[in-house]
This record gives sequence, C-alpha cells and structure tokens, in this order.
Amino acid sequence: MAGYFYNMKIYVSIELMSDVDDSMELPEFYPNQAMTPWNDIEVHPIIEIEKGVCEVIQEGMESFWSVYLHQLGGGVKCIADVRSKIEAEMLAELIHNCSNTRIHSSGNNS
Repeated sequence: MAGYFYNMKIYVSIELMSDVDDSMELPEFYPNQAMTPWNDIEVHPIIEIEKGVCEVIQEGMESFWSVYLHQLGGGVKCIADVRSKIEAEMLAELIHNCSNTRIHSSGNNS
C-alpha cells in the first residue's frame, strides 16, 4: 500500500555532559520493548527506590526520566531512561515526528 511502511530505523545521538553526576549509566535504551503495537508516547519522572525497583514520582523529586510506549492492548513499556525531562521530551518528540503519535507528559508541561 502506498504511504505505508512496515520497517523503520531511528538513529539517536545523545551527548552526555561531563558536569552531570556519573553514578547512573544513562541514557539507557530498551529497543526490544518497542516491538509490540503501540499508539501513544508517555514521559514520566522516575525515582529508583532500590536497585532495579523504580516508580513514577512527582516532578522535581525524580532520579531520572523515562519514555514509555502505550501499548494497544493496555499498559506501557519503558523504552528509554534519560537524565532530564528535556532529554525525555526530545526523544519523545523524535519518535512522535517519525510515527505521528501523541505525547503525554507527567508534571508541568514546558
């Protein structure tokens, strides 16, 4: 069908700033999570409670930000963890521009 494409590659380049706390290995991407059908992009502030245990938290208290794909069958899948809201929003915007989906962001909209 004209106008439809089934395979798409997205290349992302993120520059890590040296004046940021290097205790976390961010950004981290989880491309296999994007392999199921999705229709929306969500951006949320996250706190790591303990190693490998994270939850969404109020903006301003976060350890990092995560970008999620809202699944057609329900639920969300995290596809990336990044250091800042602006990095999360830039990644969500890139995905949005390539796929024409909606973006939902927790906290204050900028």
